[in-house]
Amino acid sequence: MNLRLFGALDAMTRVTKTALTTINWPVDAACEVRRDRQKDDDVKEYVGTLLDIPADASIAHLNRQMLESKIHIRMLKERGEFAATVKRAKEYDLPPRSVEIVTQKTFFAGYGVNPAAAGIASAELIVYNVGMKKIRSDPYTGMAILYHYLYIAEHSDRALILWFPNITHRMWVTAAANQRRKAIRLFKHAAEGIMFKDGLIARDAL
Repeated sequence: MNLRLFGALDAMTRVTKTALTTINWPVDAACEVRRDRQKDDDVKEYVGTLLDIPADASIAHLNRQMLESKIHIRMLKERGEFAATVKRAKEYDLPPRSVEIVTQKTFFAGYGVNPAAAGIASAELIVYNVGMKKIRSDPYTGMAILYHYLYIAEHSDRALILWFPNITHRMWVTAAANQRRKAIRLFKHAAEGIMFKDGLIARDAL
């Protein structure tokens, strides 16, 4: 389990005011989901808690009730207990090797591209090196959304730059011609700009 996911989910809850509950699925000694009836107890409790909220309740009330529910609080406790068992858990407090946090000046020096000239003026840039060779979604779009909430959403003067060292702008344009491509929509949602093999383009110009 990537512990950064928990931090991103917590940030998403704070930013969107949406209740997000992780379920600790019971597994056997081989880490396979158990097959006994008790394996669904947490899901049953979660669904029951949700259905007990009046159908005419506001979205804000529904989210508040779920965040204050016994199942949510217990799952947070179990999540914390799990995180405490992860070796080198402190490493997850820092960005992974595929992500770096740089200033505009450092970005310019390292990549030879001026972000401000491309329309990205944020003081700090979160650069995620997306190593795909063809435009695809999983796992890259999921990680882009994760980094958006973990490093960007609560910091007004930061921008996420997706670095596609193996993708040209022409490849992007070809893929983007299909407006239904999930990868295209999610990459544009997560990042303020994409640095292709042949240049940096801000989201509004993609």
